[in-house]
Amino acid sequence: MADEISLSRFIYTDGETKEENVPGTEKEMVRIVEKTNGFSVKELFLRKSTITLALAVVFLGSLTGVFFAKRPAQKLTSPLGGSEAVETEIGKGATVGSEDKQTFRDHATGVIEKNKADGKTEGTHRLIREGGESQTAYLISSVVDLDSYIGKKVEVWGETNQSRKVSWLMDIGRIKILE
Repeated sequence: MADEISLSRFIYTDGETKEENVPGTEKEMVRIVEKTNGFSVKELFLRKSTITLALAVVFLGSLTGVFFAKRPAQKLTSPLGGSEAVETEIGKGATVGSEDKQTFRDHATGVIEKNKADGKTEGTHRLIREGGESQTAYLISSVVDLDSYIGKKVEVWGETNQSRKVSWLMDIGRIKILE
């Protein structure tokens, strides 16, 4: 028969701490220790493993984010309607944008200006054309960076969009620099 030993156990209930001596054999004591706080050693191990795994996933996700944030941005071209995007050196006579003449079939000539963000008009830019304010075309572009052409006389090709605020709103797909 195994020797009897005792184990002091502290129990916290109703705001009071009580010490309790638990007599028993060594095997019984091991079971009591394993069941401390209602969890077996196996359950505690599984909980610690789950927490460790969750922390590892968060750490690796953060590391991946830092890696992609530090990579240089790559230019992506999105051909419209299966057409190739064309970009040549910017200068007089240069043409920039899409070759898709099906989508961008409307065209106009004038000088590009930045549009005022006053809420009374639409578009990020304006094309000032001969004939006064009534002939101005308001521009947006999903293909070309219009800021690069401010103050230049250009011929633009685009698609006319509906507008409630301006007489002519175009989505520009191609620009040719005239002057």
